Amino acid sequence: KRTLQIAQALYERHKAITYPRTDSRALPEDYLPTVRSTLGKIDNPFARKVLDNNWVKPNKRIFNNAKVGDHFAIIPTGAVPRSLDDHERALFDMVTKRFVAVFFPPAQYENTTRITRVEGEP
Repeated sequence: KRTLQIAQALYERHKAITYPRTDSRALPEDYLPTVRSTLGKIDNPFARKVLDNNWVKPNKRIFNNAKVGDHFAIIPTGAVPRSLDDHERALFDMVTKRFVAVFFPPAQYENTTRITRVEGEP
């Protein structure tokens, strides 16, 4: 409940995030230009990396009209909030980081197997 109150303040008072009372995790399919613009306003090297590598592309996992109800996913608006308290800053940073992260390519993992023999042991 407290988190929703903080999110509502970020939406109403600071105009820093989109409508917070939504369950949607998708964005409208015509939102690509808005996403690029929003990423350009975020002061974060990872947002810059997304734009520099052209990772904002039509992707049904992110942009899907069928998964958007009355409101789409909670994302930053691009407005730079001036004075946030610690709780508002933490939630705003969380929303911003998640927004940027969704455009990164999937993580790649490398597994290494090491077989060791100890002299004198079977």
